[in-house]
Amino acid sequence: MAARLRTAIVRGARRRCPQCGRGALFSGWLAVRSPCLECGLEVVEDEGDSWIFVILLDRIFVLVLLGFVYFRLGPPNSWFIGSIFAAVTGVFVYTTPHRFGACLAFVYWLRERQQAPGRG
Repeated sequence: MAARLRTAIVRGARRRCPQCGRGALFSGWLAVRSPCLECGLEVVEDEGDSWIFVILLDRIFVLVLLGFVYFRLGPPNSWFIGSIFAAVTGVFVYTTPHRFGACLAFVYWLRERQQAPGRG
């Protein structure tokens, strides 16, 4: 049974299976565990289906942060720019598995929605 969109994305962002919410989504930092050890869900049916969502989310995130730095919402000195760059890099690296999990959950939700009975 397909989970609601919000539920699936929250589960994915928490690096859990979007269907059951119990199984780990990754076996390493970004190695997708498929099938889920709890419910047997094949998280990745076709390799490459989720990359467009990952690319779009990452680009939007980076564009917002670059806009912040470009318009210099603070004192325009090298210390400030260096601090912003370090913070952005840290946040970007730390949230990578969470963003990727949310993208996989979105792909799962779309796939389940297309396969639901009564949908054309």
